[in-house]
Amino acid sequence: MKLSVVIPCYNEVATIAAVLDAVRRVPETSEVIVVDDCSTDGTGDLLRGELAQRIDRLVCHPVNRGKGAALRSGIAEASGDIVVIQDADLEYDPQQYDRLTAPIRQGRADVVYGSRFMGAEPHRVLYFWHRVGNGFLTLMSKATVLWAIPRSSGRIRILTITAVTLAVFYIGFLFVSISLFDYYTPLDQRILVPAFVLSLIAIAAALSSVVQSHRIAGRVAMVLVTLFVLVGLPQYAQQLSAHTHQGVGYFSRAIRQTPILSFVGKSQFPLVYSNAPELIEIYFGGTARMLPNRWDPAANRPRPEFDAEMTEMRRAVEQVGAALVYFRAFAWRSYLPSREDLEQISGLTDLYSEADGTVLVASPEPGS
Repeated sequence: MKLSVVIPCYNEVATIAAVLDAVRRVPETSEVIVVDDCSTDGTGDLLRGELAQRIDRLVCHPVNRGKGAALRSGIAEASGDIVVIQDADLEYDPQQYDRLTAPIRQGRADVVYGSRFMGAEPHRVLYFWHRVGNGFLTLMSKATVLWAIPRSSGRIRILTITAVTLAVFYIGFLFVSISLFDYYTPLDQRILVPAFVLSLIAIAAALSSVVQSHRIAGRVAMVLVTLFVLVGLPQYAQQLSAHTHQGVGYFSRAIRQTPILSFVGKSQFPLVYSNAPELIEIYFGGTARMLPNRWDPAANRPRPEFDAEMTEMRRAVEQVGAALVYFRAFAWRSYLPSREDLEQISGLTDLYSEADGTVLVASPEPGS
């Protein structure tokens, strides 16, 4: 089978040459495709210059679009039967390609993922609910065994009953929280609130079992845990409560209830340029691109390609009906054009303009 190696890179001038050498030393490698995601440290010049002979195809992004976009561009250029993704920082050894692709070549898998935590031998990925079921049965089995040990004291029985009771209350909390309260908040934020409290209870219960055989150490540990709870719990509880009710990051209430976000979702533009394209892709899954970057942080100077990229963006607005969306919540990205800069572009009109942002589209033709 023909093996294509896709290497997405961004500012990897220190390691890209070593990566290409290591990949080329692998006998199974049939073609090498490198995607330069608008590097600013000279990686692109190096790839087009002295490293060009080691590359079969080079794809250069005019603007930084992220690793996901780089992978899509590279995979689209691949012609092999198997595609391997190789990071340009040489964290993973190309000599493991043979082991990595063996399940595919043997017809036992369509996709193979590497893991830092699993064993070296390949195995099928467990289905999520299978794993949950296995974990639940394992937990119940261990609890039953602890309960049935003849020499176990009443303390173990109490701990087992307490663990099962806390688990029931924990699941009940999640169910009630999702059903009756703010169901927009991500599930992981809900889990953290009771998990933090239950972890403190579990630690205290475990340490209390030590008191009988190690009275001094157990008492000292209990005092430390108590002090930690008294000092730290109110602060953590307040933060976690705020996260539970308000959400965090892109899923915070301040973001998801922004009127401009609802407006963009209803408009269904074919293409969007924005100072927060990832926000549009997360909520609506449409095609969104970052506004041209005006500043080169590596050289600490304006980017010479900025004007050309602004012209290209302006052309896309006219030809394909793209929209320029500016979110005020992301105004801190000062290296991108400001709201005033966008509003000064000739030939554009405000489709939406409020305190939370603006949406610009091409002005209609006279008489239309």
